[in-house]
Amino acid sequence: MPAGELVLLFADYPQACTQELWKKSIRIVCIIVFIFSLFMCGGIQYQGNKIYFPQPEAKLPIKLRHGDVVWVLWGKRQNEGPGKFPNGGWARLDSIKAGKWKPWHPRPVLIPADSFMEKDNEKKSHWIVLESGMMIQALLAERGGEKRVYVVTEETPKDYQWIHDRWPRLVRVADIAQSGNHEPRGQ
Repeated sequence: MPAGELVLLFADYPQACTQELWKKSIRIVCIIVFIFSLFMCGGIQYQGNKIYFPQPEAKLPIKLRHGDVVWVLWGKRQNEGPGKFPNGGWARLDSIKAGKWKPWHPRPVLIPADSFMEKDNEKKSHWIVLESGMMIQALLAERGGEKRVYVVTEETPKDYQWIHDRWPRLVRVADIAQSGNHEPRGQ
């Protein structure tokens, strides 16, 4: 069924069912969206360690200005229940620019990685090796003294659109040093 037909089907659905059934349908759609989001940068490799978002308590390395690395919890899993942070492990660049992350006091950070993993429509994993000097841009979110990191995503480069429509925002460390600003610029 094409996506447009799915939207039309759900647009007419409320008149044809009870409110309780409608709420259950919305929950199912949210779960489906969450499952599809797992295919987007579902893992990174850093110094031989592979970290996958679905792992409970998965942490990502954050490179500090002086060169040290700290490990921060990667996003929020749906099974954590209600909480201080948005579900998922990704932050769309356009949503950051639109101010949707302001409640979490976002700060740009960099993830040192050797490679990252994307899954295609057939759920096949593809490990993409980062060029020397490249890092993954992320967002550090804070609330109530707790911190979480979310991978910043943007549109996929044309050569890789067959894998997924979203892609981690990759930045060259030299671009940051030259700008004198610690906020990464896109590739």
